[in-house]
Amino acid sequence: MVAIASSSAQGPCGPDTIFFNIHSQIQQLVSTFPTFRFPHEVSNAPSAKVVEVLNALSRLMTVPLLTSYIANAFRPILLDLCSRWLDLLELEDLSVFEATGVILGIYDEIYP
Repeated sequence: MVAIASSSAQGPCGPDTIFFNIHSQIQQLVSTFPTFRFPHEVSNAPSAKVVEVLNALSRLMTVPLLTSYIANAFRPILLDLCSRWLDLLELEDLSVFEATGVILGIYDEIYP
């Protein structure tokens, strides 16, 4: 399990490599696509609940422009983001299948 931590996550022997700094990855995502209109949960991620941020990232992965970038940038939590598609009822269109195809093309090891 990957824990989501702040940028100051330190273990007894230096930076803790088990922690994933989601806030810095979101900042990079937003700065890489400055003209894209991100949902409030992503653009204001530090003040939003973690569940809301993860659900928003999961929804954004179905946007063809963002699929491969989010899959790469958020790889430690990629399976979690993909599994959220099962619970998000508004994602009942072909965008989930298209995103799955893109992700399987990048990371074929996640296919059972």
